[in-house]
Amino acid sequence: MVGFINIMTTVVSFVSLIPITLAAVPRIYGTDAFGPDLQLAHLYTVRIKPGPPIEVGAGPRGNRVVYPNRGGEFEGPLIKGKVLPIGGDYALFDSNRFMTLDVRQTFQTDDGALIQVFETGRTQPGAGPGGNITTAYVQLAFETGADAYAWINQAVAVGVLHRLDPGSISIDVWVLAPLRSQVPDGSDMLPIRAYKRAVAESRSSNGAGSGA
Repeated sequence: MVGFINIMTTVVSFVSLIPITLAAVPRIYGTDAFGPDLQLAHLYTVRIKPGPPIEVGAGPRGNRVVYPNRGGEFEGPLIKGKVLPIGGDYALFDSNRFMTLDVRQTFQTDDGALIQVFETGRTQPGAGPGGNITTAYVQLAFETGADAYAWINQAVAVGVLHRLDPGSISIDVWVLAPLRSQVPDGSDMLPIRAYKRAVAESRSSNGAGSGA
């Protein structure tokens, strides 16, 4: 009986701390007790032509199916160009028929810069590999050595993949970051700051070039 009373005393003490802990959350994250407000800025839309699937077969992690990339085009406010016909989606199907995307793409911008794109995501497919998948949600990361696009190395990006028809896939991509009002003055650590600065500089440059 004494042991039970001690346990209940501990539980009550822990529960009594919850309001104090929750009260501290807005001070940490802002007015939203569940975290900071977030905003999305459109980065680009890409349209890709996938090749016929290549079924590698069942391995220790599942059934690997490769969807070759036959090239495509991408365009956004700051960036546009073509998708080189290399890489693809090295998808993995598990025993529950869920698919994990593992996409590698190489972009070439219209001014010659190369950007490596990595995409991961998870979705439930149709009857078989490449079957009836029409929509998937992806996370993206980027790598480039081009100074003009160095800002994209820091981008935190998400996307929505749509299968337009058997021969075409479209992905809408956005960069994700807290609201500018929640960024400390002088801080350049968040990707949206670099992105917005690049957008402003690009528009200013285009305006000057057009005589605006």
